[in-house]
Amino acid sequence: MRRMPCVVILVALLAWAACAAFGSPSFRGYTGLVKIPTADTLNKGEFSFGAMTEDTSKFEANDLFANYGPADNMEIGFNSFQQVDSDTRETLLNAKYCFIPETEDKAGVACGLIDFTDEVEATAYTVASKSLARRANLFDSDVTSIRGHIGFAGGAINGLFVGVSAFAGNRIMFSAEWDSKDVNIGLRLTPMKGLRLHAALFDAGNSDKFGLGVSFTKTY
Repeated sequence: MRRMPCVVILVALLAWAACAAFGSPSFRGYTGLVKIPTADTLNKGEFSFGAMTEDTSKFEANDLFANYGPADNMEIGFNSFQQVDSDTRETLLNAKYCFIPETEDKAGVACGLIDFTDEVEATAYTVASKSLARRANLFDSDVTSIRGHIGFAGGAINGLFVGVSAFAGNRIMFSAEWDSKDVNIGLRLTPMKGLRLHAALFDAGNSDKFGLGVSFTKTY
């Protein structure tokens, strides 16, 4: 828990640039930041898919995922997951429902389940997401929609998790999170509509594993 203040400090240093599509996949497929889920979901009829490597020293396809929004405030998906340093691949089924959508005054709140068939470790969670500043100025640059995320989970996450994301313009998002064990830092670039390039530093300051990935989001 001693590294939790690093989340706020790192985002303050990085938040001079950032992308305003909230329902974007994490490295594990479900909408979120790097590893942690947020209260955001895909829109109804929207789908996403992608591939991620969580350690560029090996460049294994650790995450091959697809997600779909069958109804408002709901998403379902799967992730063909291979842990770093493992030869075993498991299919993890995920679902999330946002039962309190975010408004100007209220945080969005969602419940979800990661790996609900318990192939690796079933993880139930509740998470809240809220804009902390819809328009702010930092280092003489406009920063819009700085958002905070906080939740609690069992299973693989097993505890409190928090994150901050910052959006500026429509191309780049920076994020930092505490996933109950490690600090992860993320970058998300949108070179064209729907296409996103992902980069992340996992367990910053310790293992420093660097991940890369690509995803695409489109309405069916």
